[in-house]
Amino acid sequence: DRTVEIMAQIIPTGISRIFAPDNDNLGIDGTDDLRVDADVAVLDTGIDAGHPDLNVVASVNCSGGSPFRGSCQPGGSDGNGHGTHVAGTIAAIDNGIGVVGVAPGARLWAVKVLADNGSGYLSWIIAGIDWVTAPRADQIQVANMSLGFQGSSDALNKAIANSVERGITYAVSAGNEGRDASGYSPASHPDVITVSALADFDGKPGGLGSPTCRPDVDDTLANFSNYGEAINLAAPGVCILSTWTGNSYRTISGTSMAAPHVAGAAALLASMGGEFSGPGSPGKIRDTLATKGNFNWTDIPVDEFHEPLLDVSSQTIFAPTMVAGSEPGPPDQVATVTISSPLNDSEYLVNEIIDFAATADGGAKGDLADQLNWSSSISGSIGSGAGFSKQLSARAHTITAQLSDPAASDSVNITVYAVPGDALGVQNISYATDGGKDKNRHLTVTVLVHNADNQPAGGVTVAVMISTDTGFSWNGTATTGSNGQAAFAINNHPDGTYKTEVLSLNGEEPGEYNDPGYIK
Repeated sequence: DRTVEIMAQIIPTGISRIFAPDNDNLGIDGTDDLRVDADVAVLDTGIDAGHPDLNVVASVNCSGGSPFRGSCQPGGSDGNGHGTHVAGTIAAIDNGIGVVGVAPGARLWAVKVLADNGSGYLSWIIAGIDWVTAPRADQIQVANMSLGFQGSSDALNKAIANSVERGITYAVSAGNEGRDASGYSPASHPDVITVSALADFDGKPGGLGSPTCRPDVDDTLANFSNYGEAINLAAPGVCILSTWTGNSYRTISGTSMAAPHVAGAAALLASMGGEFSGPGSPGKIRDTLATKGNFNWTDIPVDEFHEPLLDVSSQTIFAPTMVAGSEPGPPDQVATVTISSPLNDSEYLVNEIIDFAATADGGAKGDLADQLNWSSSISGSIGSGAGFSKQLSARAHTITAQLSDPAASDSVNITVYAVPGDALGVQNISYATDGGKDKNRHLTVTVLVHNADNQPAGGVTVAVMISTDTGFSWNGTATTGSNGQAAFAINNHPDGTYKTEVLSLNGEEPGEYNDPGYIK
């Protein structure tokens, strides 16, 4: 009798083929010192929450019962293995054992919507989507659904649309029937990222790999993969090694294995915030992944659409926000980053070019300023290296210069104001009331200011006169926030029809703006 241990970590061919190891921002080195700061839901057969290579933060079971009885309760183990395999491709921890995922160490949410035999009712899946959407839309940023069926469902389509509208990006499998994906759901949904499978056996371009676990041709569309105009991206899906139940690992194939590569890439972008976070971000993430993909593979001649192959090699585009893992780096790798420009609390106009500069002492690794990645809390990634110049939108920004290996960062807060005068305008005036009846009601008037680029203008001093047809008049000033809004509160407001006149924006007269809103 002897002890048996998990094998040393290897990089699966799928991870290599999308060039994740080439991106130093991911720090794939077999040490769990950094993890991607993102949350990904896996709607599948569940996840083995005890697997040492996975960071599972919550498990919920939406499967079980009869049709139309979908509901979600805490718990739900993976008695199949499929969901655990998907989870490993997305986010297996870079810890020196087993495998590593596209977004190493990202937080995984196990949403069991399929029974242990790998099938389930639509009501279970819809219940899982709704569970992810509210109120967890403020936490979960990306969801993977490696599942599907022939045909469509209005109820499923509506659930997905609602979730995407809240800001959750969905990666879904194209299907394994070798047919047009437009006839399958959720692959045909217009708001998701639909992924076909690439046959790749050596983790390299060039078409030189020999078949391993199943017959196919290296660097071509997998012979089982669905195809067509509904496909947004291709990703490795043949002979993919990933995590399995019981603290083990297994190699399997399918578009189910391709989709989680894209979900992991979406998590890299989502972690960066800015334009990759919140409502509207799923479309931005999908467009970015497609634009940065490559065509260095051979599509089969069954359709006219050659989808881009997922590629996360760009250190400028894929610069995820990282958090500490379970193994901090050694003391001789303690680094410091110091931003010298702009200074904290600096103020600029929107048409000014801002100089960005920082130093990065990598400890034993020396000067690493050329490896810095810069981001804005509003605009996302804005540059790289020791210094550069750039214009920013009119908002309050938190600017961060980040070093990945060894990990260190520095941040400053700056405010970019809209250009005064004619470049500013009032985009909208809205009214809201709360409180009881008659004199106990309270009125809030909100003025939305935009700049010359028709973007919300922060830091603008707004002066208003609010009056009614009954003779009441009130004057006040307020400053717009980063969302371009200035709010004016009138307590115990009288009855009447209200009119708001904006007297000035940053001291400049914009002219009268009347809003037809009525408060009675």
